[in-house]
Amino acid sequence: MKLSVAFVLLMCVVGVYLVDLDAIDVDEVISNPRLLNNMINCICRDKKCTPEGKAIKDRIATSISTSCAECSDKQKTNIRKAGRYVQQNRPDDWKCITDRYDPEGKYKDSYTRFFASN
Repeated sequence: MKLSVAFVLLMCVVGVYLVDLDAIDVDEVISNPRLLNNMINCICRDKKCTPEGKAIKDRIATSISTSCAECSDKQKTNIRKAGRYVQQNRPDDWKCITDRYDPEGKYKDSYTRFFASN
């Protein structure tokens, strides 16, 4: 089953390494509460991770700090979609993600611009 972030930031904000993150079906994840909960719990709460969730979790800090510089166009599209969804529909989870991966708010302006762009 294909999974995605938010996330993510989430995605939300990663490059391809061992897991083909371009193949993640973001629409499937954000439309399925169980899948989305599992992904957010992996990324934000150190719960059990799928291979996709682990790949995202391993790259999220770098992706946030570089505004997704190493992400493919498909990943950027997916990350924006997932991030916008979590920001608008799950603000407590968005806060958990941003508090964990940018606790000082150092990159807030950068990722705010990233999510606002197309």
